Amino acid sequence: MSAALLLFLQEPAVPQPWDGFAPGSWVVTVQTHERGKQYIQKQLLNPDRSFSITDATSGKVAGGGPTPGSNLTAGLAKAAERTETLTVRDRKLECAVVVYANELGDAGRRKKLTVWYAKGVCIPNRVASLGAWVSVPADVVRAERVETSGVWTVTSSLEVIDLEARLDVHGKTFSCVVQDTRSISETTDQLPVVRKRRHWICDAIPGRIARREEECRQGNVGGGWVVEVTDFQAIR
Repeated sequence: MSAALLLFLQEPAVPQPWDGFAPGSWVVTVQTHERGKQYIQKQLLNPDRSFSITDATSGKVAGGGPTPGSNLTAGLAKAAERTETLTVRDRKLECAVVVYANELGDAGRRKKLTVWYAKGVCIPNRVASLGAWVSVPADVVRAERVETSGVWTVTSSLEVIDLEARLDVHGKTFSCVVQDTRSISETTDQLPVVRKRRHWICDAIPGRIARREEECRQGNVGGGWVVEVTDFQAIR
């Protein structure tokens, strides 16, 4: 059992992207790398809510299921709060901005998390990489996290850039929320590792990601890829 799954099972339940979809739901995705390689996969939700991921061409098993998200603020304590107005495209959002920090007596990594909770916003279930894979509450439109330990620092951020995007999937147009995340892992003796992700989040599609653009680079090393849903079956 993976460490991420073990942590997930030990914590109170938090929303996950496949919640609300019944067993038998599936998506087919095409993953295209910047150098031209393509992979077609089918991801199926099983009766025990595990996942079967197969290569759509060969039928062979092609990996495990998605990493579940843990509680966004787990292990942190509220340190400050303010209000702020954000603009997402042409929409102004009144936000409560909450700053979290290490709990009292926590002698581990130094952590600071700032979260923008927007009034009147309800985004479908999603996870994001902010230090670890976390479940993002429906009203969060922005977040910034910094962790430091000795010579090591990880800075990560999340930003919703569009609340009403449109995307065509299998001949139909769907409403999506577009979200950017970015993380930079730095040490004193290596080039920083930079990861970028842009997700199109859609409540109609199992797993709720209609499209994702990702890249991971360290100096001139690394690459990028795009994963698009080309077909799906949603059972509620």
